[in-house]
Amino acid sequence: MKATEAQLAYMEGLGIKFTENITKEEASLLISQEVKRQRKLKIDKKKKLREKRDAMTDFFLDSESVMDSSSTRSQVRKIVEDL
Repeated sequence: MKATEAQLAYMEGLGIKFTENITKEEASLLISQEVKRQRKLKIDKKKKLREKRDAMTDFFLDSESVMDSSSTRSQVRKIVEDL
């Protein structure tokens, strides 16, 4: 059975390339795979940003100049957490 107009429109919105005679099952599979792929990319991006933020926190908190004052450390931690 041919894919529905809704499936075709959704695949087009996701950037999936497909043929005109794609079946409902094929469309469902392609949509599912693309959604999983995009979700993984989003999770990986968040993970990299979190690692970068943590590395910045460690760098600033381990720095000699920052270690002089506990209030400075808490200010730096607050700034980095707000990122």
